[in-house]
Amino acid sequence: MEQHANIYRLDQADVSISRDICTLFQRAYGIEAQIVGADDFPPLKRTPEDIQLSNATFTGLFDSATLAAVTETRADENCLFVDSFVVDPQFFRKGFGSQLLQFILEASQCDTAFVETAAANEPAICFYKRFGFTEIDRWQSVAGLPLVKLGVNLCFSPVIQSVRPEVDC
Repeated sequence: MEQHANIYRLDQADVSISRDICTLFQRAYGIEAQIVGADDFPPLKRTPEDIQLSNATFTGLFDSATLAAVTETRADENCLFVDSFVVDPQFFRKGFGSQLLQFILEASQCDTAFVETAAANEPAICFYKRFGFTEIDRWQSVAGLPLVKLGVNLCFSPVIQSVRPEVDC
């Protein structure tokens, strides 16, 4: 298995870390808001205090000492829920997102994974599809933003099986 020396679980309760996460969220979700044409984009309203209080697991990928990508996940018995997944715009298209997503899918030991994004966020949808995610549902948020839910069966995904053959499904 590939070494992931630059990927770490983040302690979002730490004030400094929650600020770093929030700063990265602002930079990345600002780009997403532009892509989807949203003036009122809920992820941009999160504060460091909101992040500190989250019960989710935050995982960060670093380029040297710089936080380049962050994921916020929750898991139940067999399902991984990717609540947030961002890459700092200065690190777009350098493989950091792929490395981080591969890592969290491998590490989860879950049977399935789900993620939601704006339906107009074609770059994100294409990114997730490269990992075997398929569209499950579409709907509109309360604010009227069209959303899409994607899921992947990790037991049968060739992308995951190639690096996690020991999974017994």
